[in-house]
Amino acid sequence: MPPKPKFTRAEIVNAAFEITRETGIDSVAARTLGARLGATTSPIFTFFSNMDELKRAVYDKAKHVCLDYLRCCLDFTPAFKEFGLRYVRFAVEEPHLYRLLFASHPLYATRAAEMMKEYAELTDQLLPDIRTQFSLTAEDAAELFQHMLTYASGIIVSVANGYCDFSETNLAQQLGTACLGTVFLLKARNGVLDPAAARTMANSAGILPLRTQKNVPGNTVGGDIISIIK
Repeated sequence: MPPKPKFTRAEIVNAAFEITRETGIDSVAARTLGARLGATTSPIFTFFSNMDELKRAVYDKAKHVCLDYLRCCLDFTPAFKEFGLRYVRFAVEEPHLYRLLFASHPLYATRAAEMMKEYAELTDQLLPDIRTQFSLTAEDAAELFQHMLTYASGIIVSVANGYCDFSETNLAQQLGTACLGTVFLLKARNGVLDPAAARTMANSAGILPLRTQKNVPGNTVGGDIISIIK
């Protein structure tokens, strides 16, 4: 009888995952993994036909870790705002996992346009909430989601390169302002922008309350928007 494998498949994946977490997916090689396990490379290929298959298993594990982290946004109100904050926080706290999931080789990385499908377990719960908060159609809610992913990804790149260093409060305001601006654009494009709903939308997006404007001649919707995003 052949000898019983010294390590289980899960133990090999976990070791490769920890290497990825520490130094990135490109550091996962048969030799480095064998050294981490304190064994030869033979146990690896007992369970995986090649390293790409193992790396895919690491990707799947990283995706579950990320999903668990993001899913906690559903415990907050508004959930969509907390999702944006957690998306940026995950990139800051787990930079190598973020790169694997969202900014690495196309064999693995999920693009913004694909995230609603890849993370449907979460986004299917977020999108109805977005529609309700901002009175949007299903199509516009999906567009807002993708816009905010793109904006948040830009913040992540800026932080990673040392260009910006956002506090938690400032990050919330930045995301809220971008969210509200996009909502106004979508509504203006569809001809349904209602100035009376501006305060509600501002609160939902986490922006500071609308400042009262007194004695402003010709006060218009544009004036309301400016007073919110300043």
